Amino acid sequence: MMNGSDSNDGNDGNGWDAFDRNAWGGADTDAAGRPNGTNRHATEDDEPATSEGRWVTSGGVLRWEEPDDVNRPERPNLRAEAESRWAADQVDLPIGAPPGLRIRAMRAWLARQRLLEQEAQGVVLLERRHLREGEEDRRDEGQDEPRPTAEISPLDLALAERQAAASEYERMLEALTDLESHAGQARVLVEFYLWLNERIATLALAPQAPEDFKAAALLAEPETARATPAPTPLSAAEWRGQADAVTAARRHAERVSAPEPEE
Repeated sequence: MMNGSDSNDGNDGNGWDAFDRNAWGGADTDAAGRPNGTNRHATEDDEPATSEGRWVTSGGVLRWEEPDDVNRPERPNLRAEAESRWAADQVDLPIGAPPGLRIRAMRAWLARQRLLEQEAQGVVLLERRHLREGEEDRRDEGQDEPRPTAEISPLDLALAERQAAASEYERMLEALTDLESHAGQARVLVEFYLWLNERIATLALAPQAPEDFKAAALLAEPETARATPAPTPLSAAEWRGQADAVTAARRHAERVSAPEPEE
């Protein structure tokens, strides 16, 4: 269903990308996250699964089991999900991962990306404040001419791009939640992938969209071009933030939905 190549989404090296595999099943796990020892596999008669899930054996087959829905909060803590192992770019889903876990991985990644964009906004705002304080100091010393108030600085454009990306991740989280309420778990990621494609097609119709983006997103040229305002540096920055977020989300949807390799 979802064929695409993985690419670096710009967040490698982040502390959330690495996690301790030994934490998958407690202290007694091997490098793959499975219980150590030939007789230490959990069975379906053991204690109930934790909120993180567990490995179980059934009919001699080792698979991952998620806890019952009754044990889960109705509204997940998105910050906690963003900091969980499931939010990693190269998420290592366990063998036999059920649809619910794949959906959780998608949601956790979206929450993590939104958090990163919000943190990036804070960095840009701090840098812009320092820059303006420096300009005021130089003006007070008569070393600098005042900048026209209508001029948009590169930091203003960077802030607009980060704000647009954060808003887009919020939009995607809401769409995923809505699909979870109306579609069966086995269909949620399929429907979400289709929703992402529709969103990309909408962005491709914007006047800010470059020709290569339009060619990749649209099956045919639009019949008539609407009269739209000419792109501005600010609107172009906002479009980049939205487009980058949605295309990155589609790549991740492909990743978490990929079928397991045949043994």
